[in-house]
Amino acid sequence: DRLRREREEAAEEERRRWLAAEEQRRIEEELRRRQMQEEEERRRRQYEEEMQWRAQEEARLAAQRQQELEYAQLMGLDQHEEVPAHLPPIDYQPRQQQPPPQQGNAKIGKLVVRVKEARNLLPANLNGKSDPYAVSIFGNTKDKTRAVSGTLNPVWNAEFSYFVEGHRGTLYITVYDSSWGTDKFLGKIEIPVNKLIDGQPLERWFRLLPKKAGKKISGEIRLFLDFRLNTL
Repeated sequence: DRLRREREEAAEEERRRWLAAEEQRRIEEELRRRQMQEEEERRRRQYEEEMQWRAQEEARLAAQRQQELEYAQLMGLDQHEEVPAHLPPIDYQPRQQQPPPQQGNAKIGKLVVRVKEARNLLPANLNGKSDPYAVSIFGNTKDKTRAVSGTLNPVWNAEFSYFVEGHRGTLYITVYDSSWGTDKFLGKIEIPVNKLIDGQPLERWFRLLPKKAGKKISGEIRLFLDFRLNTL
């Protein structure tokens, strides 16, 4: 009887160990299954996010390319544009300019220029900054923004207005660094008035150009342009 009880107890112990091992195996398999499901779900979400990002990026690039193409066709210049962001109110009031005498059947128009801001300008000072200001010239009339100290991304919000005879003339805007000696050239832009559409305001970022081809220039300037004929 003693031997029989010992064999039964050993068998029961073996059965309990087997059941414990099976339970442990089942728990481990369930854990692995959940981990695989979580990993699959993580990869699925990652894939969806990546595809969504790619679609948004492709749409953004396509819209940007379309804007650049339309603007290049409009202006006939090597420029590009960007959706304008909010800026503080204009802090410069334009001086009054007398309209030129009207000759023959030529129409007299008005060009409003808002020199809003620039970005990524070249550093002209030893501290890696510049003190930029912009000069606007149309015909024989010259205007200038204030200089903004110690920045490569100045905000001017200056407004100028010019009377235009017919649909002729070119607007010249040049950015300089204000210094004790000779002010340093930082870039320029030239916009023929005949590239502007009467009654259709235009606000864009313009890539600054060097004085001569091949010279190093960096940065862009943001302008608002509004040309209208027969505004007198």
